Amino acid sequence: MLPNPTYTSIDILVRFKTAPRRVVADVCPVPTTDAIAQARLAVRRERRELTDERQAFEAFRDRIADLEPEQPQRGQTTVMMTTTPGLGTVRDAYAETVMNVPHYTEVYDESFTEHIAGELGVALATAITTGSWLHPELQRRLLEATDQAIVSREYVLEHLTTEADALERAEADLEAVIDELETLLDQPLDVLEFNVLRLTRARLDGLRETCDEIGHTRQEELRRRQQVTAVDGDDLGELLYEDEAGLYPVLATIAEIGEAIDRAKRRIDRRLTTVR
Repeated sequence: MLPNPTYTSIDILVRFKTAPRRVVADVCPVPTTDAIAQARLAVRRERRELTDERQAFEAFRDRIADLEPEQPQRGQTTVMMTTTPGLGTVRDAYAETVMNVPHYTEVYDESFTEHIAGELGVALATAITTGSWLHPELQRRLLEATDQAIVSREYVLEHLTTEADALERAEADLEAVIDELETLLDQPLDVLEFNVLRLTRARLDGLRETCDEIGHTRQEELRRRQQVTAVDGDDLGELLYEDEAGLYPVLATIAEIGEAIDRAKRRIDRRLTTVR
């Protein structure tokens, strides 16, 4: 579960990866939204992979639904029957659809038994790998489990769309803040007059308030995201960002901007004491 943050987003200390930063004059680095850009790429990749998987399960379902299961004859047991369609047809269908997505080896790299057990359940995996024929009850259970695999991916895809939109908004809003911050830092602060320095400081305070508003919005989004789990049951944020931009790319960017604002304000305050 994600933590339930209640503090000001500017003060959040988060580990995150960043590219080399822009530098204004000889003052301090200007923050970037690189962490959010990385997060957007991670969301885009996950959406593509889940879409491929959903389509693969749909194709598998269609192939299973088209099969004509064998009805047991009176006096025969399920163990004795060796009629067609055999479960080899089911195994082939699974391997040629679900296990044939472009990212299968990179993401899963599992054996047939491991993967089908993880997706459709151990009981069905055992029946498919050790049995020899497809009876109506097994077909029904296969279709139900496959439907669940499809629905679970549609559920996560819906929330990934929400996450993608949220990241896009945050990136645009924070880019605007960074652009104005860069403009303010481009000024020759060491030679500005008293009133201009005070106006600049006020604008920096305004940027910090804007960051806090963006951070508050993001925290609300994170609270809602706590209710969403990935297909494999993991937290959605861990699935998306664990190996990318850190678990909280937007809050990390806000923290970085906040530090830059505070450095600029301290520099202005020192200058104000000398020009009064």
